[in-house]
Amino acid sequence: GYVTSDCWAIKDFHMFHKVTSNAIESVSLAIKNGCDLNCGNLYGHIMEAYNEGALTEEDIRTAATNLMTIQMRLGFFDQNVPFDNIPYDVVDSADHRAFNYDVSAKSLVLLKNRGKTLPLSARKLRTIAVIGPNADSQGALKGNYHGTAGQWHTILEGVVDAFPKARVLYSEGCHIYKDKVQNLGMIRDRDAEVLQLIEMSDAVVLAVGLDEFLEGEEGDAGNAYASGDKKDLLLPSPQRHLITLACDKANEL
Repeated sequence: GYVTSDCWAIKDFHMFHKVTSNAIESVSLAIKNGCDLNCGNLYGHIMEAYNEGALTEEDIRTAATNLMTIQMRLGFFDQNVPFDNIPYDVVDSADHRAFNYDVSAKSLVLLKNRGKTLPLSARKLRTIAVIGPNADSQGALKGNYHGTAGQWHTILEGVVDAFPKARVLYSEGCHIYKDKVQNLGMIRDRDAEVLQLIEMSDAVVLAVGLDEFLEGEEGDAGNAYASGDKKDLLLPSPQRHLITLACDKANEL
């Protein structure tokens, strides 16, 4: 029912993108192109833009109408709203968890299944190696925007639950972006462990990828690796090394 900007994005028009010269021009450009709501504080300049003739009353009224209409449709101004009567005990209920599981299963994308490796057979596998910086990571489950889950289930926990009769071996494999896991360790300090686990196992689950600390908001102060935006589309080099190491060892066997 309405369009909103990303947070503080409209100030980028004049501060970084240089398509406008100042805040008033940025506000005018945004509203005239259909951005009804600004996440940030730049729309505080709307009346200045109006007084300078950069915006018309119709421009402002259109945006306000879009915003107010959707709130009315949602019942924000009604005395009794059905959503107000939903009890908290339905949050994280069995029905919700089942629905979440179903949606997650349907959203998975399997790029390859060479040799019909999947699904893994609980009947045939005696030992499984779960390896990688995201194998037992809650951070990898959360994403950049998240609430607090009632319970976390990491990949490692999922494998343990799915194969109760198998022995599950675990190695972090490498740091998610640094060249060693332990600060006092040697570079690639988990290589020997990874090779040993693969040699002992009937199957290997390799869990690599990003988390919210590697790919977050632009200028994220909590991201020392790439300050919110990754510099390229590659996995960090320690993870690329881990993949090569694991695949070469598996091919040997």
